[in-house]
Amino acid sequence: MGEHRSVSAAQRPALMLLEQPSLDAAGLPASGQGQADTAEIETQDFVPPKGAIFVPAEIALLIAVTLPKMAAAQRKQAVQFAVEDKIAQPLDQVHVVLGPKIQDDGTSASWLVAVVSNAAMEDVIATFPASSETLLLDVLALQVPAEGEWSVLVVKDRALVRLPDQSGFATTPSMLPIFWTAAGKPKIRLLGGVLPDEMPFLSRAGLQEITDPAILRFDLRSARFGRSGAGWPKGIRAVAAVLAAAAIGHLSLIMLDIIGLQRMAAAQESALFATLEATGQPVLGDIESTLVKVLAAQTAPVRSDFLPILAESFGAIGPQSGQLQIRDLRFAKAQNALTLTVEAPDLAALQTAETAFAAAGLQVSAGAATTADGAAEAQMTLRRTTP
Repeated sequence: MGEHRSVSAAQRPALMLLEQPSLDAAGLPASGQGQADTAEIETQDFVPPKGAIFVPAEIALLIAVTLPKMAAAQRKQAVQFAVEDKIAQPLDQVHVVLGPKIQDDGTSASWLVAVVSNAAMEDVIATFPASSETLLLDVLALQVPAEGEWSVLVVKDRALVRLPDQSGFATTPSMLPIFWTAAGKPKIRLLGGVLPDEMPFLSRAGLQEITDPAILRFDLRSARFGRSGAGWPKGIRAVAAVLAAAAIGHLSLIMLDIIGLQRMAAAQESALFATLEATGQPVLGDIESTLVKVLAAQTAPVRSDFLPILAESFGAIGPQSGQLQIRDLRFAKAQNALTLTVEAPDLAALQTAETAFAAAGLQVSAGAATTADGAAEAQMTLRRTTP
């Protein structure tokens, strides 16, 4: 497979660091203790579950995204804009995969989302062109830790990290202490391998089998990268599956080697150099110390109003949820404007929706309403009137 840096390669781990309390040294073993024992932990269980192929997490940005309550079709549209501020590539250059729901408070819900550059997905598809297995990010094999902790697995020259919000990332063991320090030194549940000496761990545990059906369905091969063989006769698909089954286990492990495992440290360092130089930050001395200074001094990025507008607009028409349907949803980042095509039983219901938007503090620009087949429809553009 070709060398394609993933979405926001240098920024990904920093984006997913959580604000967590400092490590409580009194509750942890001294630095470096237990490392020899850890080396004996077998990682032979780090293989994909039946019906899945592991894809290295280095190619993706895996994050948790919170969206207001909405229909599934609207959610697939909305999530595209929700990740725009978190990536370093235009939306038309990335593949956004909406994963399982991970939290729901009734009015909004959090969803696991993977973002992969189109170029990286093309390489993955080229490696497994006719496979019917789920293409699953390998970091999802790690157990979800408690708040204030990380689950970490070190395999060969890779370090996989799973975070409490169910997101995760991959880096190299040499870079892991940088991100761990920037995250406030969360407690570590070590699932295998050897940590750098400066990183103590709270406990050790073995990998557990993935049993969550929603995670097992979190397939990178969707939408534009969906399977093209869906129309094959069932018998042919069955024969192909039988012929491929014997090789799938080996191919999954081989993929972990061929997608940049030996080049990972050099590739990440190159990406970091490029990003730092592009932002006017000179790299003085070693890149690790420079990155620590940059992360320590970073300020919150300027974000669009998409999620606030989305939450306020859907909250405003919540009482009419049984009457209204959102036929289209678009967001113009430059204007911070959300455009909805709203369908209602009649013109009065459309007027009620427009009034509700305004009452919620949104500036409403409504187009001409049309009526047909016993329903009324209008396009409304919403902007926030308060920061």
